[in-house]
Amino acid sequence: MGQDPEEDFAVCGLIEMQRRLANSEKLFERLVGTLWAAGMLDERLAQLTDRQIGQLMFDAVADQLSILRPETMIWRSSHAATVPLGRRKG
Repeated sequence: MGQDPEEDFAVCGLIEMQRRLANSEKLFERLVGTLWAAGMLDERLAQLTDRQIGQLMFDAVADQLSILRPETMIWRSSHAATVPLGRRKG
């Protein structure tokens, strides 16, 4: 994703932690833990450049999407909106 492997690990670790907590059978972990992890991830994402966020979209988000789900179309539209005008086709 970025230039610093430690930063990449921190973001990826927070993403995995939030996913794990969101699937927890324990209500407290699922609610409070997920919110905490989301807050920490939000703080970390705010420090990334647009380019790093774009790469993260491919690395951590695209593999979770299914071609049959509406989330995929939302993701594709958001990606198209972030491509510089000079590089768009059409």
